[in-house]
Amino acid sequence: MDKEIEDAQMEVDMVSPFIGGARIDHIIAAQEKAEQKAHLDQLLAKRREIEVNLSLIQDYVKKATR
Repeated sequence: MDKEIEDAQMEVDMVSPFIGGARIDHIIAAQEKAEQKAHLDQLLAKRREIEVNLSLIQDYVKKATR
């Protein structure tokens, strides 16, 4: 998952080669950037959810083995 997040973050951070081009290029670039950001946000939320679930499982196991 870290690799997916890293890849998604790189896509969000990349600069569009069409800066200064036609207006349609700006609109398309903005839409693509929004999609990339949404994908990154989904991955980060999923990682947070996994971390919480893992923590809960670890606490459960710890209590069960005492």
